[in-house]
Amino acid sequence: MQRIFALIGWRSASGLRQRCLRLALWLFAICYLLCAHRAHAATEVTAYVWITNTPAGLPTNIVVNIGAADTRNWTNDATLAPATTIQITNSTAASATNLAAQLGSFPVYSAGAGSPQLNVALNATNTSVVNLTAPLNTNLTVTFGGNWAFVVYVTNTFAESVPIQSQTNAMSYRIRTNAVNAMVNLLATHPASNAVPLNSTFLRNYTDTNTAQTLGNKTLVAPVLQGGRITNAAGLHGTNFALTTGTVSAATISASTYSGTVGALTNGKS
Repeated sequence: MQRIFALIGWRSASGLRQRCLRLALWLFAICYLLCAHRAHAATEVTAYVWITNTPAGLPTNIVVNIGAADTRNWTNDATLAPATTIQITNSTAASATNLAAQLGSFPVYSAGAGSPQLNVALNATNTSVVNLTAPLNTNLTVTFGGNWAFVVYVTNTFAESVPIQSQTNAMSYRIRTNAVNAMVNLLATHPASNAVPLNSTFLRNYTDTNTAQTLGNKTLVAPVLQGGRITNAAGLHGTNFALTTGTVSAATISASTYSGTVGALTNGKS
């Protein structure tokens, strides 16, 4: 009988050991998966564009590809096609400034507007270098038309999940840039259903392009006013070149010189 109980006890202990072993293996597998997930890394490619000669217009250009090739041409008059041309200038440093400004004003996207875009910045230590950084886990190629620049690529690998800290000064410039770009891309591709309240402090300087708005204490430089009206204006100062097919009524115009054809001054004084 003692031999039987001893055999039963041994088998029970053996079963317990097996269950403990299985539990330990499960815990090991879970820890391994968690660690593997946390160790998952993202890559970030930066192209350093070194401008060695002042671009002289066509056929000099730059082609940037982060998913679709985007060509920007150097020209002596970038106002004719500002989205695709860069103004030529007289030095490599000024050329770098113009290149960064043009790519910043008209972004290079990976797959059209609203998709992740190229980050552009002037180099902090060399005024003739422009830093072009692709979105995370995105290939980046830069080619040139003409002999005016060369490129150096640097690939960085880091943890993909980086918390956004309230004290952003503690974050590196690269991480701050990535965090802000990620927020902008998130808002662009997944618009929020909630509106920002009126008079929000962080948007008090924001004016959009098509909503009827009242602007106070604003100065408009070289505007085109089309299809609107000027009401209760205190004065039109400086040189007013033309009021075309308009009617000036109940107005007092003093010390004025008229040229051309004045159609109508209704109830006005001159």
